[in-house]
Amino acid sequence: MRDHRELSSSRAVPVDYVRAPLSPAPPGSDGEVVSSSISLYSLIRIARQYSLWVALLVVLATSLAAAVLAFIRPTYTSEAILVAQTWPVSLPAEGTAGTTLTSGPTDAEFASILDAIASVSVREKVIADLHLEQDPDYNPAVPCGGKPSPLPLWIQVTIATPYRILHNFLTPSAFQDPHLETLARLSNAVTVQVRGTSRSIAIEAKAHTPEKAAHIANTTAHVFIFQDLSRKVQETSRLDGWLSSRLEELKSQVAEREKQMERLRVDTGRFNGQTASILSEQLSHTSNQLLDARQQLAAAQAKLLQIEPLLASPDGAIRSGDALASLAIQEMRQDEARSSADLAAAESKYGSKNPMLSELRAKVQATRKVIASEATRLAQDARSRVHQLESQVAALEVAQQDLQSRMEDQAASTARLSELQHDAESDRNIYQAFAINRARMMGSPINERPVLTLVSPAVPVPTPSSPKRKMILLGTAICTLSLGLALALVWSSVDQGLRSSEQVSAIFGLETAALIPLARKRGFRSDSLRLAFDSREPRLAESIRHLYATINAVRRSRSQLKVLVSSALPSEGKTATSYMLAQQAALLGAKTLLLRLDLRPSLPSSDLDDREYVTDISQESVSGLSVVSPRTRGPYAFHLLYRKSFWDAMVNTCDGYELVIIDSPPALAVSDVKAILPFVDMTVFLVKWGSTKVASVAEALRQLRSVGYSPDCMVLTQIPPKHMGHSYYTHYYGSGRTVGPSSREADV
Repeated sequence: MRDHRELSSSRAVPVDYVRAPLSPAPPGSDGEVVSSSISLYSLIRIARQYSLWVALLVVLATSLAAAVLAFIRPTYTSEAILVAQTWPVSLPAEGTAGTTLTSGPTDAEFASILDAIASVSVREKVIADLHLEQDPDYNPAVPCGGKPSPLPLWIQVTIATPYRILHNFLTPSAFQDPHLETLARLSNAVTVQVRGTSRSIAIEAKAHTPEKAAHIANTTAHVFIFQDLSRKVQETSRLDGWLSSRLEELKSQVAEREKQMERLRVDTGRFNGQTASILSEQLSHTSNQLLDARQQLAAAQAKLLQIEPLLASPDGAIRSGDALASLAIQEMRQDEARSSADLAAAESKYGSKNPMLSELRAKVQATRKVIASEATRLAQDARSRVHQLESQVAALEVAQQDLQSRMEDQAASTARLSELQHDAESDRNIYQAFAINRARMMGSPINERPVLTLVSPAVPVPTPSSPKRKMILLGTAICTLSLGLALALVWSSVDQGLRSSEQVSAIFGLETAALIPLARKRGFRSDSLRLAFDSREPRLAESIRHLYATINAVRRSRSQLKVLVSSALPSEGKTATSYMLAQQAALLGAKTLLLRLDLRPSLPSSDLDDREYVTDISQESVSGLSVVSPRTRGPYAFHLLYRKSFWDAMVNTCDGYELVIIDSPPALAVSDVKAILPFVDMTVFLVKWGSTKVASVAEALRQLRSVGYSPDCMVLTQIPPKHMGHSYYTHYYGSGRTVGPSSREADV
């Protein structure tokens, strides 16, 4: 009964239905499943498939954005430009009077300037000058006194209450102070930044009115410039006071140094170093005198040493004359010698007892007494001389030591004087430098002008800076479109529904016999017999003819062909497709029988008499189609499918028909298909486009193949007309041509 299965099974390749991807296999791969990237055509197809939903999403998102933007207050931005000042600095240069350079704030000073502009003191001064604490835009505690909100009261309460609760929850308690809240909002509204690599500073202020934004920017600039000038004036005054006091201190110090030098010079006795030479001369003279005195003392002491031993002997006085070198003693010694000679001559002449000798002897004795007395006196004089010379030497030594001490003191005084002169000169130079710098600073224009100058005051800008309605709407539309397309792509990748014949071939290894479009909503089930004849549904009729052409190619080599039309799930178009296929076959000249074996659910029939079931044949007058709808006595009509007598009766009923179309129940819903398969020659498996999952189809095919049967081809049903663009007859009918019904079709 299934000789043609050898052809169909030869091109069927076992496929892993669970893991098979949805991408088509390339030609010549013999049914092998190969993954491929998404092509541009697939993207366009997906975009067209979900174009309505994407467009609706874009319209809704754009409308919502426009509605939100309509109730958002615009924000205006004004900008004030400050430029850093530069001032000339003269540097000495060889051969010229000087080189003039320009100097300005360094990078670190410039960063400090930006911090100073954004400081709290400037913000507080701006708040005080512009009375922002009474502005509801900056102080939420102030009630709004402007126009009433266009939003209804219940919307305002619905939005304001959660916002207030969230704000109080997220905002620290310290910032719930109105002043701090105003300061924080002003800090968020004012931005200070540098223009590129230049030395220009832009103060941008944002507000809900252009005038307020310009006032805030200009006031911030003026407040900073005023504070900068005030700070410079205070610093200059403080510096001037310090310089003045320092100059007075230096002046007093210089005067004190000069007084100390004068006193030191007076104490040393002479000026300009003359005292040192005088003391040196005095010391030299005293040293010479001391040397002479010491020599005389040595001579006197030597002479005294010669005299004193002589005086100690009996005749020492007589012999001391030579030692004393006294002329008187020598003369007395000569007289004594003459007297002694006269005495000796007299004694020799007159004898020693002559009375005349006593006078001579007395004279000699007297002379000797005089000599001894004179020698004693001279020795006493020598001793006095020695004592005198010793006193003189001691006095000269004391004088020498005094002069040496005075010279040492003179050297220390000279060094101290030099030190005082150096200190006085240094103090005088410092004093002169301070005086010059003070005069130069007081005359410098740097201390009389600010670091920054307002070169471009802020002006009201009528165009709001935010929200940028056109950009937001355009961005919303583009983002929503991109999001919609991304969601469509994700949904199509997640969606396991079959949408093309390439997917059917790649996943299941089966060919797609036809693509049946979705009919217009005109009572598809009740009027399905007329759909194939309706001139307003040409694509539907052509798709049924495509399916019949595939079946007819197999039927030509056989006297009878039984075709089973089945599906995995209900509502996939089995009944309508079976009817339309049978009608087309009958209209095209084939003797056709439509056998309805979808017996669930079925109601008991009351006109069976004693028969268990009936298989009456009804025939259509126009198409000549024969239809068999078995009826049974009990409520379980599907029991007939498991009885051999029923199938023997069906074989007799089908005799004489060239084509038998069998309408069967879904394969996954009930097990009736397995009982019908041994009776059929060819199986057409229907899949609802985009709805039936791959897993469901795979499970249904597994159920069929478990009993040794496999579908010969598949048919995609209920395809939306806009997704029929890849079928050639769609292009043919879509070109504006209309094909009317045939003469037999027109009578239906």
